[in-house]
Amino acid sequence: MSGRLRSSQLLSQIAGDNWLGRTPGRRRGGGLLRTVAADVFETTTSWLVYAIFVPMAVLNSRMARRLLLAILIIDIPLQLGTHLAFQEDAAVVGSLGGFDVSLTTMALVGLYLSWWTGSLVRPDHRLQPRMRMSWWPLLYVLFTALSILVARDTTLSSFELFLLLQMLLLYVYISSNVNTREDTVFVVAMLMIGLVFESLLMIGTASVGLSFRIGGYASHIAPGTTIGRVAGTLGSPNVAGGYLSVALASAISVLLTDLSRWYKGLAVFAASLGVICLVLTGSRGGWVAFAVAMMTVCVFGLRGKRFWLATIVASNVVLVAAILFQEVFATRMNASASAASRLPLIKLAWDLIKHNPLLGVGANNFAIVAKDYVLPDPAWREWFYTVHNKYLLVCAETGIGGLLAFIGFLMVTIRRLWQCWKRHDHLLSPLALGFMAGTLGMMADMLVEVYRGRPVMQALFLIAGLATAKQTSATPRNTVG
Repeated sequence: MSGRLRSSQLLSQIAGDNWLGRTPGRRRGGGLLRTVAADVFETTTSWLVYAIFVPMAVLNSRMARRLLLAILIIDIPLQLGTHLAFQEDAAVVGSLGGFDVSLTTMALVGLYLSWWTGSLVRPDHRLQPRMRMSWWPLLYVLFTALSILVARDTTLSSFELFLLLQMLLLYVYISSNVNTREDTVFVVAMLMIGLVFESLLMIGTASVGLSFRIGGYASHIAPGTTIGRVAGTLGSPNVAGGYLSVALASAISVLLTDLSRWYKGLAVFAASLGVICLVLTGSRGGWVAFAVAMMTVCVFGLRGKRFWLATIVASNVVLVAAILFQEVFATRMNASASAASRLPLIKLAWDLIKHNPLLGVGANNFAIVAKDYVLPDPAWREWFYTVHNKYLLVCAETGIGGLLAFIGFLMVTIRRLWQCWKRHDHLLSPLALGFMAGTLGMMADMLVEVYRGRPVMQALFLIAGLATAKQTSATPRNTVG
C-alpha cells in the first residue's frame, strides 16, 4: 500500500501542479522543472567553462608555447603557406604578390592568445611577461602605412603592410617573452634544425635536378650555373643566400659557447650542410654576406680558446665546398652582365626618390610606378625588375623618413647585440656575436638585393627581438626605447 502511495505521489508530482513549480494553494518555486532546468544550466555552464579555460590552459603550457615557437622559427626557411589575392604580374617584377598567410601567421595567433590569457591562468600576475619593444621598427611600419596614402595601387601596398605587421608582432613577442637563457638556447637550436631541414631539401633537389610545387609548397632550381641555382623553398636563390648567411653565422657562434657536445655537433652538421647549399644558390650577395659575417666573428671572437674550433670548422667546410663546386664559383664570378644590368635600376630608383622624397611612391609600388619611366625604351622590357638595393627601395617607396627609420632599426639592433657581446657571458655573448655578424652580413647583402621576401625579413625581426630581449631582460617593467 505504501508503495502505491509513493507511486501515486510521484505521478501527481510529475503531472500535477508541482510540474509547473506550484503547490495547490501556494505560489512558490521548487518544482521538478526548475530542478531539471537548474541541472541543465549547471551542466551547460560547466561545459562552457571547460570549453573556454581548457584551451587557455593548454596554450599556456610550456610545451604548447615551445611548439608554437618552434613552428614559427622552422617556418622561416620552409615557407609553408599561401598568398591570398595573388597577383602574378606583380610578383614577376619583384613586388609582393599577395597577403602572406602561413604557419607563422597561425603560430603568432596562438602565441599571442597564450600571452594575453596568461593572467587568467597564472595565480601570480607578476610572472606575466611585460611588453618590451623599440620605437624604430614601429616607426618603420608607420612610415610604410603612411605611404599607402600616395600609393597608386593600394592593394599592393596592403600586401607589404600585412607582412610587416606580422613581423612587428613577431618582434614584440620575442623581445617580451624570450627572457631566459633556456629560451635563447631553444631559439638557436630551432634555427639550426630549420637550417638542417632546408639544407637537406636543397641538396636533395639539386641531386635530382627537379623543381616541384605541391599546392603552396614549392622547391625551385633556377638557371645560371652548370647545375642550376638552387633556391629550395625560399622562393629565389638570392633570398636563399641571404637566409643561409644569417643561419650559418648563428650556427658557427654556437661553437664559441659552453653548450654541450650535442648542440655543438648539431651546429657542425648544420654549418656543413648550409655552406654547401650557400654555394649551390650561386648568390654572390649571399657569399659576400657570409664573408662579412665570418670576418666579424674572426675579428671580435679572437679571445677565448673556442675561437679556433669555430675557425677550423668554418675554414674546412668552405674549402671543401670550394673544391667540390669550383665550376659554380667560376660561372657566377664571370657573370658580369647581370651585375651591370642593375646599375640602370639604381639610377631609376634615384629618379623616383628625387620626385617623391617625403612619402615615396607607396609601399610595394616601385615596379608599377617605375614602368612609366622605362616603358618607352624597349631595352628595359626584357629584364625590368625592382631595384636590387634595399635602402634605395625603402627610400623610393616610403620616403626619407622610412629610410631613416629602417636604418635606425638596423643600428639599434647592432648596438644591442654589441652590448650583449661585451658582457663576457660564456653563453649569451658568443650567440650575440653570431647574430651581430649575421645582421652585418645582411646589411651588406642589402646593397645588392631586394630583401623583400618573408624569410629574410622574418630572420631580421627575429634577431632584433632577441637583441631587445637580451638588453632589457634585467628590467622588470615595460620598456620602449
